[in-house]
Amino acid sequence: MLSSILLSDRQLENQALEKLVSGLMEILSHSREESLQTLDRRKASIESHRKILAAIEQHNRTKAQEAMFHHIEQVEENVLSSRKPQANHNNNRLEERSVS
Repeated sequence: MLSSILLSDRQLENQALEKLVSGLMEILSHSREESLQTLDRRKASIESHRKILAAIEQHNRTKAQEAMFHHIEQVEENVLSSRKPQANHNNNRLEERSVS
């Protein structure tokens, strides 16, 4: 009985984690489309992935973790910066309309 309860708890945790990851992947797929629009960002993304892969191939756990952490920070920065110009662009439109 106890093992079935523990199994059920584990299954619920896995389902919750799967939902969380699925939601994050959906958000990231939209931001990825926006953030990879420029050649510089595409090149930076490819280089970041190459560094992660190289560290994994070298079996260098520390280097792989650092490269992945750096990549995640870059993604976060790109997502946040891609949203700011849109807000400013929308504000400019509002200002232009009110002036006209």
